[in-house]
Amino acid sequence: MKEAQTVTGVMGSMDNLQSHLRRHAFLTWVLLPAFVISQAFIPSLHPSCEHGFRNISLVAVLLLCLHQIYSEVQSWHLLKKLIASPELSVLSQFGILRKRKWLVLIGLLQTIDLYTDLTFPLVAQDCVGQLTDHWKETWAKVSVMGPILQAIVGWLKFWVFAAICVGFNVLITGISGMISICAFENHSQFDLQTVSVSVEQEFPRISGEDFFTWAGASETAMMPSVTLLCEEMADQRRYGFHQGKDARAAMQARYDSVFGKINKETAIDKELADKEQNDFVMSVGRRHYVRVLFARVFLGNVLSMWLQASFFALTFHHETHQGRIKLVFSMVVSAIQATLRCHSAVTRGGTAAALVTFLIFIFIAWTGIKVFMAFHCADHLWNLTTGCVRLAESLSESKP
Repeated sequence: MKEAQTVTGVMGSMDNLQSHLRRHAFLTWVLLPAFVISQAFIPSLHPSCEHGFRNISLVAVLLLCLHQIYSEVQSWHLLKKLIASPELSVLSQFGILRKRKWLVLIGLLQTIDLYTDLTFPLVAQDCVGQLTDHWKETWAKVSVMGPILQAIVGWLKFWVFAAICVGFNVLITGISGMISICAFENHSQFDLQTVSVSVEQEFPRISGEDFFTWAGASETAMMPSVTLLCEEMADQRRYGFHQGKDARAAMQARYDSVFGKINKETAIDKELADKEQNDFVMSVGRRHYVRVLFARVFLGNVLSMWLQASFFALTFHHETHQGRIKLVFSMVVSAIQATLRCHSAVTRGGTAAALVTFLIFIFIAWTGIKVFMAFHCADHLWNLTTGCVRLAESLSESKP
């Protein structure tokens, strides 16, 4: 009876946790973009080329941040109810729990940064003149891909290109993440029987795969503190006891391995740890980290940051001091969160995660140089392969 009550309580905590994650993800990826789109039709809220987004619109962002703090507090405590006391002690010893307050701050900055990214196409749309023409000319001297990108830019316009990048972020990071949350709720493997028979103890054991699923859900809901806790718990789930193995045989295998009677792989197979479980959780983890780095960080943050750097150079003399600060703030926050996420994921995601991380840092460095060279190039534009771009020369060369 006591075990059934424990399992029932765990089921309730899981349902409540998923509800909080789903609700805040909906506010972040559906209502916030809808609010930004509405600004295009409300003159008093429409962002401008000179000033960026309207300061009054930050009231809505503040309300979203308050809900984020509430959801984070609830999700954090609900998640801790799903973790046994010895496991919490291990997390505390590794300093995981102490990182929470900083990660909550990072989560709030992510929300503000997302808002600046969402409003960026409207800011670019308000910039009239030769914005698209000048950006197109920066690709004129780039070999191989330059002419193709020049044609694409001329056809799409700068603000449309920015809107497509933002749309990809909303669809890949937000909407697909919400679909995953709903799919996990509808097809969850948890029920009273499977949970209660999973162990003979009072506290039910949740698999590493499910913790990684919650890590992805909290990533969508922009709660990095909850994400870290889920990822660390999933990492602990790599280690499990294999019921069918013999401790005496394991000790003998270690002895034989030392004296060269058997190879190291055979000795490892004799160990009491469940090697299949370890390999499976590591495989799930690698997919999780690669997905986060590519979809959430590269497509969601870094590409938008790189495009904002081009906009910074193209509108160098048109932006006010306030508008420039807003744009630089967005780029800096994107770079910080990308760096932090890469640092926590690259060592666990395998070779694929390392390659994506390398690509991310190339774009971060590229963005930083573009902003720096905007103050040193005569026309404020700089290309990776051609250096400073002189618009007058490019325009004259493009004439027949």
